[in-house]
Amino acid sequence: MQRLIPTGLRAQISAVVVAPAIAIAVLASLASLWTLSRISSERSTEALHRATERTEMSMQASEQGMQTLALALATNPALIAAVAARDTAGLGAMMMPVYDTLLESDPRIAVFEVGGADGRVLLRAQQPERAGDDKSSSPDIRTALAGQVATGAVNSVTTGSITYGATVPLQQDGRVVGTLRVAGGIDGSMASVIAAITGGEAIVVGRGQPMGATLHGVAPDLLALLQRPDSPALTPDGLMVDVPGTGTHLVRTLPIIDLAGQPVGAIIFGLPMRDWQAAERWGTLATLGAALIGLVLAIPLALILAGRLASLIRRIAGAMSVLAGGDLSQPIPGVGRRDEVGAMAGALKVFRDKLAESRGLEDASLVARLARERRAAALEGYTQDFGQSIAGVMSQLEQASEGMKQAATRMTSVVGQTRTQASGTAGGAAEASGNLVAVASAVEQMSASVGEICRQVAYAAKVAAEAVREAGASDGRMRAVTGSADRIGD
Repeated sequence: MQRLIPTGLRAQISAVVVAPAIAIAVLASLASLWTLSRISSERSTEALHRATERTEMSMQASEQGMQTLALALATNPALIAAVAARDTAGLGAMMMPVYDTLLESDPRIAVFEVGGADGRVLLRAQQPERAGDDKSSSPDIRTALAGQVATGAVNSVTTGSITYGATVPLQQDGRVVGTLRVAGGIDGSMASVIAAITGGEAIVVGRGQPMGATLHGVAPDLLALLQRPDSPALTPDGLMVDVPGTGTHLVRTLPIIDLAGQPVGAIIFGLPMRDWQAAERWGTLATLGAALIGLVLAIPLALILAGRLASLIRRIAGAMSVLAGGDLSQPIPGVGRRDEVGAMAGALKVFRDKLAESRGLEDASLVARLARERRAAALEGYTQDFGQSIAGVMSQLEQASEGMKQAATRMTSVVGQTRTQASGTAGGAAEASGNLVAVASAVEQMSASVGEICRQVAYAAKVAAEAVREAGASDGRMRAVTGSADRIGD
């Protein structure tokens, strides 16, 4: 299955576009074929319904016409008198010209019989030589002798023929003196009439055997199947039958029911489906041709569109790779399109712009951080230099103070020695009175020197204290500057 799936982007897009087009064409063709078949079936069924309706109306019209004719003749007083008198010669002379006239106007009239009150035939116009047979057991004769009009199909008990028409009573002074039957025969000629009415072919069946047909090639078992009580041919929609030599027919069976309610025959007619099948084949070919033309036009167009779309997607993918490599100068293809690809390209452009903005902010932050670091390093250098300078000054002051302290110590020692020497020599003042003034002067000078030394020491101590105070103040200011630099860096 994996081998059937294309791997290239263009092939996949083409498959995505072409496969639905082919599926749609196939489904549309199948739907069209189904629709054509359904329409053909519906129209052929409608044609069968119309043929059935015309056949039934023709049979009913024939029965009603014959009933009207029989009722009109039944009012003839001469006919009634001849029947009551059982005057067969008079009946022949009177009714034979009437029969000939009726036969000329309606060739379907096959039975014209006059019977007596006992049910025996007095005149059979279609067969003048035959008369006298008893038909009192026939359902239509019994009905007419009972004073009622009988219409419908009749299976002759003497000849075995099947007729349809009307049998009316002949009454004189309120009593039935005979019967008059006017009917058409269900025979081979009727098959031609039914075929002309339906626009197809017909078979007339009586007592299970074909009595006339325009549809040939129907096997006996198929004929029996069409007359079975459960046969689909008895339904309004009929049955599709393949007849050897003549093709497919849509067949309908109309049973012939006698006055006793028993089937005595059938009218089977079929509509040839040649024209319907030809129209359906033409529609099928037209549908398939249209689908094929649509595919021939759609597939190249789909391939072109798929190629353009695949190329654009590949360009967008290349732009994404370039962006992933850090190059933000690459233009984004497809921006401005009003479709999903345009939306994807627009989103990628927004991503690139945001990435460029973020990179700019990072660069600015880096510059600021480096500036802060340089300022901090400079301040640190300044602080170290200042500290070293202060330390040098303090060291020099400490050395000067120590030197002064040693000088003062030495001077104090000299003064002590001088005082000791002065005390030692006081006893010899007389001897050295001449030197006293000189010694006193020397003592005063030494005292002045000691005082000067003490003053210088005090001044040096003051200068040292001032330097220490200035160093503390400078150290506080440097800490404040360092804190400000840290806050600026933050």
